[in-house]
Amino acid sequence: MFPEDLKPPVWVLRMGHRPERDKRVTTHVALLARSFGARGVLVDRRDERLHQTVEEVVKRFGGNFALRSGVSPKREVENFPGAVVHLTMYGEPLRWHVKELKDEERLLVVVGAEKVPGWVYQKADYNISISQQPHSEISSLAVFLHELYGGVEEELSFPGAREVILPAKKGKKVISLEAPPLSELKKEEGWIPDEKEALRILVDVGTPPAVISHCLAAMEFSKDLLARVSKNVKIDERLLLVGSLLHDVGRSRSHGIDHGVIGGELLRGLGVDERLAKVAERHIGAGLDEEDASRLGLPPKRYVPETLEEKIITHIDNMLADSERVPLSTFLERMRKRGLEKVARRALDIQMELETLLDIKFDELIG
Repeated sequence: MFPEDLKPPVWVLRMGHRPERDKRVTTHVALLARSFGARGVLVDRRDERLHQTVEEVVKRFGGNFALRSGVSPKREVENFPGAVVHLTMYGEPLRWHVKELKDEERLLVVVGAEKVPGWVYQKADYNISISQQPHSEISSLAVFLHELYGGVEEELSFPGAREVILPAKKGKKVISLEAPPLSELKKEEGWIPDEKEALRILVDVGTPPAVISHCLAAMEFSKDLLARVSKNVKIDERLLLVGSLLHDVGRSRSHGIDHGVIGGELLRGLGVDERLAKVAERHIGAGLDEEDASRLGLPPKRYVPETLEEKIITHIDNMLADSERVPLSTFLERMRKRGLEKVARRALDIQMELETLLDIKFDELIG
């Protein structure tokens, strides 16, 4: 999901900026607005250093966030083609208006400093408070955008990024993207991306960071498996590794049961090798037959892994809870609680088949 997908689009008007005193505050307003999905920020006083800082962040972490400084606040408010929202502790509670705000065509959110001119209160379509107690403009903007967009900031992806921050229990996990943006990749019909290009695809189609972390974990799981399997077993290593990385690409659009179908369509649209599209399409659970698919509202078709690479990726996916490896029993228990005994049996069958063919024990790969 991209900020451009969020409705209504939001621009933030920062009033009362003082370049000599508010460098960090206004910078944080801009960075907060960007990370929570706003399209851009307007600032009343020209500030070259602010431009430089925000532009560097956008170049490094991606997206199309816009910044204009030196604007006339009154002109922007009077000419804005949408509703104007003034965030102030003197306003009405956000919960009174959040539903109607979601229905507006576009919003200009005014964030002031110490003193906001009286005309802002009069010309605003909404004077909204997050709290009737003194608090910072940064926190009020964060709460406003979180409530307006339903808390999707964790799902946002920013195309063209050079770096992506991934969830981590401890420390910092940052990945660098070395492949050019997706629009600049040299693609031929039926191509199989390398790992760097596949990672770029995930980012530039809008895959959330947590899902990218899961996909990287699946690829590492596949690498560990390959290290244990005899070279006499014929596995297309590149297909396995890149397929592991791209299997959940459909979660850039949906986290529902349809994400496999969506992923297959998305990869076909990029012209990649059909085998990768089938990996995405067939990895759900332990595979879905036509009866399963129809019952779940998917196009009536058999979505069951058939090739060795498809079966390995499907099974690895079933042994990952987010990015952590877990015993297959965890997946089986979850399926049985949902009444999906057939899926559970199929997953067990795949494990038995793979362990016999590859001469490995998957539980030994959990570590």
